[in-house]
Amino acid sequence: MDTVVDKDLLMAVLNELELAKRGNVEVYSDMLGIPLMNLDLEKERIVSVANAQDFDAVMPGLRSKLNDVLAADLPDYGDLKEALYSSLLVPPDNLNELMAEIRKSEKRKNDPYRYPKQESFAIDTNIAYRRLFSRLMYHGEGCGISDFDPTKVQVLLSDLVSQEMVEKAGKYSQFDIESLKKAVHNPNTVGGFVNCSMKGARKALNAQAEEGVLEEHYNLWRVAGGTFVVDKEQRDAEIARALGTHAGEQKMDILFLTADDKARAQTFAAKLPTLLIKYPSEIPSELPYDPWLLVEFLHDAAIYFGSISLKPVGIRIMGEWKGKSTTDYRAERLKLIAEDGSAVIESLKRDIRIIQGIHSKVNLKALR
Repeated sequence: MDTVVDKDLLMAVLNELELAKRGNVEVYSDMLGIPLMNLDLEKERIVSVANAQDFDAVMPGLRSKLNDVLAADLPDYGDLKEALYSSLLVPPDNLNELMAEIRKSEKRKNDPYRYPKQESFAIDTNIAYRRLFSRLMYHGEGCGISDFDPTKVQVLLSDLVSQEMVEKAGKYSQFDIESLKKAVHNPNTVGGFVNCSMKGARKALNAQAEEGVLEEHYNLWRVAGGTFVVDKEQRDAEIARALGTHAGEQKMDILFLTADDKARAQTFAAKLPTLLIKYPSEIPSELPYDPWLLVEFLHDAAIYFGSISLKPVGIRIMGEWKGKSTTDYRAERLKLIAEDGSAVIESLKRDIRIIQGIHSKVNLKALR
């Protein structure tokens, strides 16, 4: 079975594995040839999360066979951490502080006579990459927070932040693929990646999916102004000045959200209040999980690592494939491959038929 599916179908995969009594599953990087973690589906617990040393054992050997560009493109431990952050399996340490600000902004929105000066949230590029607002909207309960109304949350997006996402382009050439096939653990993994997006572009396209969620579900304002420059610190200064000018012109309060401590220096100079979103630097080797947050992790990990497998159950999840479009990224689609010997292939075929039939009659995403 080889088919393109919506991300949410991964929940059916997890359910079918548990029903088939395949409760212990390894999430495996096809390109690197190492396990990323093990899943105990019955106890809803992640165990044996790979650490930096696990990656260090294989990365030098792989990189030595590649040029500098391709060596830098290989997924690494930082990408595993990013997928854990963006899925909210490892949420920010100060998530409650952010939620207090969101509650405060909702209160202002509900009483404009008392609070004529509304509060807005401007996001840095790293917040878009970590998919913070979309995952909070869908899965807040998985992080221990109650629901909120995203339509009452005003989010500002600088055009410079949007442009930063677009700039991260890059596709694999035939030469790149031939080089990768000689280096990576499973050459078949990358064989079909000719003209497909490199890792930086894949991550940028995933961040653009966040932009789509903001457009559809939040009260999104786009802010023009500033000059796009190559130097990151100068670009941060341009973003901060553009937002500061907008706040003054519109007479609004803006809270700038960033996960980059250095960016705060630029926002301070622009007199722009900032909340640093603090993610844990250390990743635990074991942690409980909410099933829907695990789905988000598998989605992002498939994109960051290109292709991951669930072992030994014969399921492969691809975040990139020949012909994947920007529409597929926006819709958060993945390619699901079930080997002929997979324990759940027939159940998955049935689930896909049922879900596609429902989708043809009802827009399930509109009900979320």
